Amino acid sequence: MEDIQCSKMNEVKRLAMEYYADEGPGACVVERMEVLINNIFIDNPVDVYGHIVNYFQQFTKPLTILKFWAWEIIDSIGQTAVQTDLYGTVLNTNKFLSTSSIAIPSVNVDPLNYKESLETERQQSVERAIELINGHLSQELSGLEPTDQCCIDEILINFFMKMKQEMDMNKAETTPVEAPAPVVSDESAPQTADSSKKKSPKSPKGKAKPVVLLPPAEPPEVLLPGCSAVAALSKSVCIGGASVRDVALYDYIACLKHQQLPEGLRMPLPMVTILSSGKSAPGKLNCVKDFMVVPSPNISLKMAMKHIVKIYNHCAKSLSGKGGMGRICNDWGTLCPQFDRPEQGLDLLEEAIKQLGFTPGQEFSLAINCAGHEILDYEKGRYEVSTGLLKSPEELVTFWTDLVIRYRRKNIG
Repeated sequence: MEDIQCSKMNEVKRLAMEYYADEGPGACVVERMEVLINNIFIDNPVDVYGHIVNYFQQFTKPLTILKFWAWEIIDSIGQTAVQTDLYGTVLNTNKFLSTSSIAIPSVNVDPLNYKESLETERQQSVERAIELINGHLSQELSGLEPTDQCCIDEILINFFMKMKQEMDMNKAETTPVEAPAPVVSDESAPQTADSSKKKSPKSPKGKAKPVVLLPPAEPPEVLLPGCSAVAALSKSVCIGGASVRDVALYDYIACLKHQQLPEGLRMPLPMVTILSSGKSAPGKLNCVKDFMVVPSPNISLKMAMKHIVKIYNHCAKSLSGKGGMGRICNDWGTLCPQFDRPEQGLDLLEEAIKQLGFTPGQEFSLAINCAGHEILDYEKGRYEVSTGLLKSPEELVTFWTDLVIRYRRKNIG
């Protein structure tokens, strides 16, 4: 029995010698332990074990991605979205790194059954995104460092580009090829008396009616099923990378862009929507989607946002007093009053700015987001500025020009 124990002990010693030998995996451990023991006596730290941890932490392997886990949630406006958690491995321990949520865009909808198609398409997109994140994409990104944002984004983009190519190939194989129509030359085409006498349409004054060239209708954007997984994973990795580097998220994003932290960071000039209009809002006005205020660059962001909140509250109070419509808001929190003319929204914002003691065009400027192709009737070739009021392209240009000239002193943009 003693011989067996002695034999096992000798085998352990032999393995330990091989492990700590010059060519073994633990060769550097002995050297570093000697350095640490010698230095710890000189440094005399208050927290001895914390000093040891800090010393060896510089030699540890970097944190790597263990897995992603996604599930369905309900966002702040009651629609389905995707929540994604990121888990990593560091110091031989699995730990939670970050979580993020992403809204699901829905554009592949049937215009005849918009609401039902919208809900169905969004639900299918959520389910497909969760399936991809918890399955193939989690395995594909496992083992990578969350700080390698560019590499991870490239992997995600290439994956969905390959998926798109496969879908296009399958669609091309299943779509029947239509035979080309026979070409009939002008000489062989039968001529009739009526067709030879046809003339171009004329206006009531006898002049030829000018041909109106309209921009082509925008083709519907087609999204791949589950494509929101790209944004969900990229966002989760970005937040996790900032956590690993122990820096603020905006500092981390700035470092990704400039390869180093810039000396000074600047906030963009806020353009805040106060009032919303357009076809989806109550009222007849269609040509303006958003009425916005833009603070002067001379005003600090903190003060500008405080004043913008006061402008918003003044507009809400004013609208409530006029018809009880002040607190009707859309999903983004902007007010949706019943406007028939764009001047109503601009005048209301001007009044709110003056109530704060400011001059429109100086401390705060007005801006509008025009609805372009959304109000174009392609069959009639005219723009529906408001319900029942159609304008030609030339008339629309005149309409906007007159509006800008009248509000030029308010710096409308």
